[in-house]
Amino acid sequence: MLGSLFTGTRPIVLFDAKKMLHTLLDWGISCTAPVQDVLLQDYLLDPQSRAYPAPESASALLEKYLQMIRKFAPTKLYFRWKHYGYKYSTMSAFNADGKEVYFSGVESDKMLRAYFTNNCDRESCYNCPFKKRYRVSDFTIWDCFQPKYFCKEFDDDCGTSCVLVNSQKGKYYFEQISKSGLLNYLAVDPDDLTFGNREMVSSVKRGPYRNEILQDAAKMDAGPLFEKYFPTTMVSKAKKTIRLLLVKTGLYQFFKYRIYLYRRSKENKRG
Repeated sequence: MLGSLFTGTRPIVLFDAKKMLHTLLDWGISCTAPVQDVLLQDYLLDPQSRAYPAPESASALLEKYLQMIRKFAPTKLYFRWKHYGYKYSTMSAFNADGKEVYFSGVESDKMLRAYFTNNCDRESCYNCPFKKRYRVSDFTIWDCFQPKYFCKEFDDDCGTSCVLVNSQKGKYYFEQISKSGLLNYLAVDPDDLTFGNREMVSSVKRGPYRNEILQDAAKMDAGPLFEKYFPTTMVSKAKKTIRLLLVKTGLYQFFKYRIYLYRRSKENKRG
């Protein structure tokens, strides 16, 4: 299934559906699904993720990161804010007046670089036994970054999600939600929907600084720490400049889509 489950960053449909069905919609992650399936009769949904930050390393790095951006006096921090739209999210900080006082993308923000280079993930994420298509949850859900490939009408830059219905119970609930009229969806062949989705079946590779950065976080100041492992270089500056130029000229999505098509074609050749 391919559906517009979210408007902006606020989940609309699933929460309204929960109220309508008078049942518990229990969010989990794929690695806890087997446990929750036993303990919670109403377990339904596992959101797919590339990896999950380790509590100790993520906390240590986040503490340092907050020290580094303290000059902006932030009161709220969003890791995947849609400053430039859904296809290019940012780390964004807001002050007490609700003003966005800082934002930066994955190519330049220090904390996002730590996460997306796999240097602060849980140890189990590097060899996750639950990275597979067929799961014990009733639904598996993940971001659809190129809805245009399946249906142009869903490409509204407000967020579209892919949904796999994994069980008869999931099928029943999906049908009930659909009848409410709250859900806008398109049925897609599951093989086509999951094709090339490496995050569903493959673990992330351990980052080169996974252990060292945690040790240094205990003894180094924020600025030197992040600059040591994720320095601001001419390359990182060029990446940010090029990406922003493409966003502002309206060409960013065009190139992202062409890259997506190229990757799908490569997977076809491998298959």
